[in-house]
Amino acid sequence: PVSSLSGGNAQKVLIAKWLLRQPDVLVLDEPTQGVDTGAREGIYDLLRQVAAAGTTVIVVSDDLPELIGLSGRLVVMRGGRVQHEFPPGHVPAESDVIRYMA
Repeated sequence: PVSSLSGGNAQKVLIAKWLLRQPDVLVLDEPTQGVDTGAREGIYDLLRQVAAAGTTVIVVSDDLPELIGLSGRLVVMRGGRVQHEFPPGHVPAESDVIRYMA
């Protein structure tokens, strides 16, 4: 049973179940919250593979290094509105992202 797995492995199973549906868009809210570093890297690798295969992956997180490291395009939203969109391929510094969050 999934309930007997570690947090990271349980999270991977949950993501895998959604991927079996072959979605065009996958929206993940805090996908690595509470998982150890090894599981986190495994989830990152999986998300990169899914995106490379053509699925749009949207990650909602308050972990800036995670977002910066995973994103092909980074959009900062506040109050339900887009505050800034960094161009695809641009890797912003955390301070640049925070400036648009405040």
